[in-house]
Amino acid sequence: MCISARCAARSMCHTSRSASRQCAARGTSSSATMAKRVPVRWRLTLWYGGLLALALVGVCGTLYFSLRHELYQALDDGLGREAALVLASVTVDQGQPSLDISAISNPREGEQFLRLTDMSGQPVADTGASLTSDVIASDGLNLALRGVGNLQWVAIDGEQLRVLSEPVRVDGHVIGAIQVGAFGTHISETLELLKLLLVVVVPLALVLASGGGLWIAGRALAPVDRLTRLAAAIAQHGEQNLSRRLTTMMPDDEIGRLARTFNAMLGRLDDAFQQQRRFTADAAHEMRTPLALLQSQLEVAIVQERDPTEDQIVFETLADDLGRLTRITSALLALARGDAGELTITRESIDLAELVELVASQYDARAEEEGVAVVAATSPLTIVGDEDLLIQLLVNLIENSLRYTPAGKQITVGCRPIAQGAQLWVADEGRGIAAEHLPHLFERFYRVADSRGRSRASGGEHAGAGLGLSICQLIVTAHGGTIEVASTLDLGTTVTVTLPANTPGPDSRFPIPIGIGNRESS
Repeated sequence: MCISARCAARSMCHTSRSASRQCAARGTSSSATMAKRVPVRWRLTLWYGGLLALALVGVCGTLYFSLRHELYQALDDGLGREAALVLASVTVDQGQPSLDISAISNPREGEQFLRLTDMSGQPVADTGASLTSDVIASDGLNLALRGVGNLQWVAIDGEQLRVLSEPVRVDGHVIGAIQVGAFGTHISETLELLKLLLVVVVPLALVLASGGGLWIAGRALAPVDRLTRLAAAIAQHGEQNLSRRLTTMMPDDEIGRLARTFNAMLGRLDDAFQQQRRFTADAAHEMRTPLALLQSQLEVAIVQERDPTEDQIVFETLADDLGRLTRITSALLALARGDAGELTITRESIDLAELVELVASQYDARAEEEGVAVVAATSPLTIVGDEDLLIQLLVNLIENSLRYTPAGKQITVGCRPIAQGAQLWVADEGRGIAAEHLPHLFERFYRVADSRGRSRASGGEHAGAGLGLSICQLIVTAHGGTIEVASTLDLGTTVTVTLPANTPGPDSRFPIPIGIGNRESS
């Protein structure tokens, strides 16, 4: 029975301790939650009010004690000057000190005390007849008669009297003592009044300053409130509110920079959503056409009987459509990998001049067939980069130029060393591109067929999907370079690529900066 009782008691004790710990944890969690729920403006005001209270207490304390010291020091200095005047007026008659009180300049009756005593402590002359003999027989007087000057506080009828006692000497011998005193009532009253003022003014100033601080904090954080409401509206209604902005004019401070950064972020998000919509719609449109052609050709092939020659033509058409689908899919996959930062760059030493000449020579037969000359203009040059990606870059640029250069014209592919590393260009003599299209050439699926004025069928064998320049920009950016397009109507177009001599970093996946999706191929 005893063992069972002990076990039960231990179990109850353990349960009690567990409950206490849980209560403490809940209390801590509740305090933290309450602290988090306090608005920032109130927290700022509390911090500001607390620091201001500490500062005011420190300043007022310093003021009070400094003034107290100065007032009492002034009282002591005045007593010292009065004592010096009295000592100069003391005369000696038969070894006894004497003093003509009337010769002293007008001591203030009732406020000042003056007394001259002999060696026995008996008064010889005084102005304080109302003072008791306890003052005369005080420790200060005894010290003065022993030759030691001193200052003391003496209580007289509930008031404090400051008394300076000094020995009277003749030929180095003490023959008496003087006592000069003054009441410190006016000092006490001044200090009490100051304390009263501080007790009233400091809390009032603290309340007013805290209220002003709360108002200022509210004004300063008003843009943050608007930003929060705007973010909440966007979170509730999604991309429908991405076009909204914080339009209030703001100073160039932390809050203003935060608001402008938030507006810029909204702009980027809005652009990204718009681009995503366009990209999805354009991709669906580009793939729908060849898929529809495939479907119609297959349906016709199923229901109609044709000779082998016609079937061969159908199969060739189907192969072309499948090839176009494959190219579009590959381009989309490459762009998706680039946007995800998964484009792999292999760093190797490349003879860029040899590479340019090799790629240009691959187009000799096709260029001759289409009546266009592809010419290489190179200077000896070696860079570090990914050879396969640079070949794809050249192929895309030359394909673009071939697509839009009429017969009898020339395409020049060249490279040369520059201070930044290497410059690569592809220049054609086509009809050029209108200036309003140039900023959009790197947008995905963007095509300017009207301005390019293709001499061959726009929807023919080599028609593009509008992704080539986007992929070119992806490759150039991954190599740490830049790509630019310059064009003049009726004169031609030049695409210039600037590459560093060494591609940054080891063989790795290169993240493509956010925003590359905003510039897509033409």
